[in-house]
Amino acid sequence: MPMEMTHSGQNNLLVALHGYAHQQDENFTTEAFAHLLRHLLKHDARVAANALNYLAGDCLRLDGETCAEVGVVTQQRTRDGQPDIEILLRGKLRAIVEVKVGAPVTTKQIAAYKRILKKESGRARTCLVLLTRFAPDLQAGDEKPYCVRWFKMAERLAEADKGLKEKTSKYLCQQFLGFMRERGLTMEHVGKELVPGIQAISSFRAMLERALDELDIRKLKRSSWVEAVGCHFHIGRRFFWVGIDYSELSKLQLSEFRVASGKWRWVRDGGSRDLAEEAFFDLPKQDQINWLRSFIKKETAGGKRPRA
Repeated sequence: MPMEMTHSGQNNLLVALHGYAHQQDENFTTEAFAHLLRHLLKHDARVAANALNYLAGDCLRLDGETCAEVGVVTQQRTRDGQPDIEILLRGKLRAIVEVKVGAPVTTKQIAAYKRILKKESGRARTCLVLLTRFAPDLQAGDEKPYCVRWFKMAERLAEADKGLKEKTSKYLCQQFLGFMRERGLTMEHVGKELVPGIQAISSFRAMLERALDELDIRKLKRSSWVEAVGCHFHIGRRFFWVGIDYSELSKLQLSEFRVASGKWRWVRDGGSRDLAEEAFFDLPKQDQINWLRSFIKKETAGGKRPRA
């Protein structure tokens, strides 16, 4: 049977470990992906060649035999920066992969990684890859690197099931795909649950607004964006956001920002709570509002763990 991309996060080691390393989100995702690639290079070279050729835009042109000469290195510090993933062939740097889960890519990063490629690769053909959830928003006129979306990479890995020979390869691939699904990095079939799901999101945001109203906190028009649902608000000169990021669907988060010249700059992450573990979904509506109010009050002014 082909590998399914709907592996439950309840029995997924990567999902469990990510709960302890969520503040190193992109680094954790990078290391998990690189670990899978290294394993496939050693145990299922033909599948590794297919995945890496897709990832690097056919820059490498690998086959099952040349995979023995490939190295995957992470977080190697250089004078020009610290690429997430470097792919070497016969000891020469051939590709840099910049991994993005939620943070935007900058033109400064792109320029730095191009310098690294030029210095380290000699005359070999090279490729700078952006592995991202969403299409990168680069300035007009910028030389755009080769872009791979996470959901496309997931589809390529899911198709690899037919060629995987080792049981450990199948297991690791399923674990990584399950992790990606839990993080919202895959594209799944959309069923009838879409409509009640949207209704639930609308209700949840209304609950957040009600909790803020009951705390006499002023909401701001800036509220949600494509990757999250929540509310922006301020208390005096302190600016906050509270809500759920789609990459961690059961976790309520609060962050503080500094606003200058109309630009929001992150200051700190406040507390977060796993709504499932807190049995939030089992509470009556008013108790849910009370719980949200208590969470916001505690995380903006200090206090005890929120209770219904």
